[in-house]
Amino acid sequence: MSRRPDWVVQVLSPSTAAKDQIQKLAAYEHAGVREVWLVHPTDHVVIVYTLNAEGGYGKPAIHETTGTLAPGLFPDLLVDWGLIFQDSTARPSPPTT
Repeated sequence: MSRRPDWVVQVLSPSTAAKDQIQKLAAYEHAGVREVWLVHPTDHVVIVYTLNAEGGYGKPAIHETTGTLAPGLFPDLLVDWGLIFQDSTARPSPPTT
């Protein structure tokens, strides 16, 4: 019995974006992964593919990576894009006393 994930989050990088969006997405669809998120960190969008009743991905939903987003499979799980894409060069504020 083969096992597959129900949800995949694929963060795209410029060097592999084409492969991830074509070859890997087709492999996820073939394997029956129910929901796939392709996260474009430089474009600040996430493209969500959901497996339909025919076993394929239909037209994706496109969301900005702002606020929060919940996967359709796990509606109580909120992904907070502000926490994920924090400015890594910012220094935390000193504690107040």
